[in-house]
Amino acid sequence: MYKAHTFNHPWIVGGDFNTVLSFDEHKGNSNPDFNDMDDFRTCIDACGLHSPPFTGGIFTWTGVISKGKLWRRLDRVLINSNSNMLFSDISISHLSKTSSDHKPILLLCKEEGFQGPKPFRFLNVWATHHNFLTTVNDYWVNSPRTGGMAGLAMKLKGLKSTLSNWNKLHFGNIFQEKGSGQQINIHKSCFYTANKVNSTKIATMAESLSMDHGTLPFTYLGATMIKGKLKKHHCSKLLGHFDKYMNSWFSTTLNPMGTLVLIKHVLSSIPLHIIAVHCLPQSIIKSLHMKMANFVWGFKNVDGPTPRSNLNLNQHILEWNLSQRRNNLKGHLRDRSTADGEWSTAACPAEGRHFQPVNNGRPPVNRHGDLEIRRVEI
Repeated sequence: MYKAHTFNHPWIVGGDFNTVLSFDEHKGNSNPDFNDMDDFRTCIDACGLHSPPFTGGIFTWTGVISKGKLWRRLDRVLINSNSNMLFSDISISHLSKTSSDHKPILLLCKEEGFQGPKPFRFLNVWATHHNFLTTVNDYWVNSPRTGGMAGLAMKLKGLKSTLSNWNKLHFGNIFQEKGSGQQINIHKSCFYTANKVNSTKIATMAESLSMDHGTLPFTYLGATMIKGKLKKHHCSKLLGHFDKYMNSWFSTTLNPMGTLVLIKHVLSSIPLHIIAVHCLPQSIIKSLHMKMANFVWGFKNVDGPTPRSNLNLNQHILEWNLSQRRNNLKGHLRDRSTADGEWSTAACPAEGRHFQPVNNGRPPVNRHGDLEIRRVEI
């Protein structure tokens, strides 16, 4: 080891040295031999070695003798000053032991990356840009003309510089752009505290963190962030989101299959972000089911000013209401057109355009007039 020290090369020594450097590296009833400790320390100093900082427990060996259990740091890694100059960072980790009575040691040596100019590399994605051939042609035509292979080499060398600048202008540093999304944006960040924290501490934290103090609830990735259980009034944005989509769809003509596709793939996916972190109240779940059911079967109130083309009503449900209700126009039609709840063909001529929808609904209504609808869920 001493001879290796005289050559002035970087070197690393590691293993089980079967002794410790100080009493701090020992625990137990049997003390280590002082002469071994002194010889080991003298050897390390003579070779110019030292131990890098480590993480983990200080003891790397555990054993049992007649006096009891012992813990010692017998395993270590030593380096010289040239190794420190070769690597930018050297660290040691004492890992957890498995079947052996010694802990494994992990040595990490990090070397600084190359800081010089990067070699030119042609990227295939350049050829897909609409301005690539124009850039190459403009440089090739306007560059000085020199004959022979020397002139070709000069043009290619100059083209490399031109394409490198063109790449920065049109493509930029894609790795930097991708990594920038992982950086914390202080201007868009907030910190949150408990209600019992006084305003003085909040102001100190805001100044230290350079962030604003936020209040609950707030929305993150479509989910409402609150303290405690999600309440009904926290879901107002979710219900409004449903209504916004359905109101826009009612203005278009949709067939039954298209309606089901919109419900399964659009409406049903809206609350997914909230369900991932919260349990929705039962009243909100029932409200969402009712909204989707009404979207399939149509509006519950068909007496309003909404045009028939926008109702998307099921014909059988409409005729069922015509036959069962008395307190509105439908009940009036039933009283005028039926006798004791039975349909009267004479009172509703088939050729009359006003009663044609009623006649179309007679068979299913008359055949199932004794049924009662309790509940419909989608």
